[in-house]
Amino acid sequence: MSQTFMANSPIHPLLDALGANWKKLGQAPIAAHFGAPKDESKAALSLGLCDVSALVKLGIKGPLAKSWLQDCGVDVPAAIFETRRQSDHGLIVQTHSDEFLIESGIRDECIRNIMVRLETGPCGVYPIERQEATFLLSGSHTLEVLAQICGFNFREAKTRKLIYTRVAKISCAVMSERIQDMPVRRIWVDHSLAIYLWQILAEIAGNIGGQVVGATCFYPELEKVEF
Repeated sequence: MSQTFMANSPIHPLLDALGANWKKLGQAPIAAHFGAPKDESKAALSLGLCDVSALVKLGIKGPLAKSWLQDCGVDVPAAIFETRRQSDHGLIVQTHSDEFLIESGIRDECIRNIMVRLETGPCGVYPIERQEATFLLSGSHTLEVLAQICGFNFREAKTRKLIYTRVAKISCAVMSERIQDMPVRRIWVDHSLAIYLWQILAEIAGNIGGQVVGATCFYPELEKVEF
């Protein structure tokens, strides 16, 4: 069974224009940093905006999806909208009663294992192509950004609980988490709307002292990856 993954982030040209230093995850380039990584990591503690759309995504759906994923060794969420971290530092979200979104970590072990098992064509389990862009909004001032463009009060958001809401008037999925001991809001948006949302987030973040940062702020192991 073949699966098509996003080769380039929808905002790749915008990042390239900022002088991104690129690494590669599978087939997809990822902006590792734009300047001194240590300076960017410090900036991300206050307010950083990062594109990690290169992380591979896969949807799994079907009446037997949950039990089949468990048989694959996946730590499956207990309820709808809950998430679980996986051994490769990726995550899985239960989006509906019989549907899951899996996003890889840097090593992408979980999805590769699932893709191998899908080759046998399990009954009652179906792969779904997922090509959302993924943005990370990090630091102590993230709530100031979201308060300007989203009606949901993220002060009330539970950690690693998926929230479907409108951000800058478009539908997004948002999850609050901590990465490298930083508060982070992970935002998934349809790839066709990614440039629009990124530009709004970047403008607001820039107006309150934030900046675009590279993925090594959140995934330091990227420094060992060759482009």
